[in-house]
Amino acid sequence: MSSLWERVLPIVVIGFVIYTIWLRPYFIREKHLEDIFGIVTPEHYTPEGLMQLLKDNNFSYPEMKNIRYDEYGRVVVEGKYTSHAIEIKGYKIFVDRGLKGGAQKKAKCIMEAVVIGHYLQKIIKPSAPVDAYKEFGKFKRTRNLPFIFSAALTIGIALAITIYSTNSLVEVYSSHNTISQSYFTDYSSNVTIGDAFDKFFPDGEWKDYKDGIQEYVDFRGTADYNEVTSTVVFTFWLSKDSFQIDSVKVDNREISPFEIESILQSIFTYAVTLVD
Repeated sequence: MSSLWERVLPIVVIGFVIYTIWLRPYFIREKHLEDIFGIVTPEHYTPEGLMQLLKDNNFSYPEMKNIRYDEYGRVVVEGKYTSHAIEIKGYKIFVDRGLKGGAQKKAKCIMEAVVIGHYLQKIIKPSAPVDAYKEFGKFKRTRNLPFIFSAALTIGIALAITIYSTNSLVEVYSSHNTISQSYFTDYSSNVTIGDAFDKFFPDGEWKDYKDGIQEYVDFRGTADYNEVTSTVVFTFWLSKDSFQIDSVKVDNREISPFEIESILQSIFTYAVTLVD
């Protein structure tokens, strides 16, 4: 499963980046760069007449900031991304694309102009076969696609990390069990390491962790050692098929191999006595 995810995810990401950065803006430009057909009007409007018509019908585009005249006397609709001049040519009006910014923003400017055209068409001819509000909804969903994908990708990565982390914890926990259920046969072939430690250290705790890729397991417990109550920490080093004691500390002091042998002898002697 994880290998499939690792193979598919890069392909999906690269494909989406190619589509978002190059293909999508290209297709939008090819299809909508120019307002070729325009909107047929029942009469020849002047800019003043068109402005009055829009005001009388409470023209509004959901993301419209303003409607005004520009320096050429044209009616201009200010949208979210840019300003779109309305060109009057005979009995038709055309929505200027108002291109601005890079490829992504230019694509949004173009689509904004297309949607504004739908709203203008419904003002001029209410029975026109177009649902301006529905087209605006499509526009919003399309432009939000990169954000939706990014959110989905983020959630997917977080989920993958969680699964990986969980699997790692399970794997380390398995190593922990391997140690506690194994034997130090030099001291006892009948009492496991876990049983011996649990009997000698009533408050003992196991801790699994990694240092880079190297796995370790610590066992920490409190017991009487050399007639003093001390905290003893065993650190086990794990390889693929085996483990060994890496170090033993008593009250944060690393003890010698001779002392390690002595404390292990005490632990297993005590545990074997209780079992017998």
